[in-house]
This record gives sequence, C-alpha cells and structure tokens, in this order.
Amino acid sequence: MQQEMSRFVESGASPEHQALVKALIDWIKREGFPEITCAAYEGYPRCPETKKKHMPDAKGWDEARQLAAYGEAKTADDIDNDHTKDQLRDFSGRPMSRSG
Repeated sequence: MQQEMSRFVESGASPEHQALVKALIDWIKREGFPEITCAAYEGYPRCPETKKKHMPDAKGWDEARQLAAYGEAKTADDIDNDHTKDQLRDFSGRPMSRSG
C-alpha cells in the first residue's frame, strides 16, 4: 500500500517543517489514531483542501471510534500570523467523525 501512495512533499517546505510534520505524524499515532490517511510528508497522499483551500499537514483516522484527528505543523517563524489563524479556524470547523 505504501508504494501506491503518492510521494508528496510540500513544495518549498523547509527541513525544519518536514521534521515537525514527521513528529506530528508520530504524535497522532501515539494518541490513538493508527491510520495516517494523508500528510505533507513523503510516502503519504496529499490531504484534500477545504473550501478555503487549506490542507492539514497530517490527518489520522481511528476506525474503531470513527474519529479523525487533524494536525498542522508550524515553525516559530510561521505561527503568529493571519494565515495560520485562518487555517486553524478552517480546520476546527471540519467534522471529526463520519456522523458529524
């Protein structure tokens, strides 16, 4: 299955951001979301855009709980700005379960 996945790495992503995305993927898994359905990291398919054209850096899925987790990795230089605030507002409005 890993071979079938696209090799997506966000264009222009810094090595620091890629390390943060990998840490985010690992954290989502530790938090009980065993399936990473998409991520801005090599070996994972690209996450779909929202209506506002944002993509999370990673999305985990727990089939047993029918629950999703969305994650966004930010460097120190990219955390306190309007774009990040808009992304987080957008992601917080996504349904986390199939029922709602």
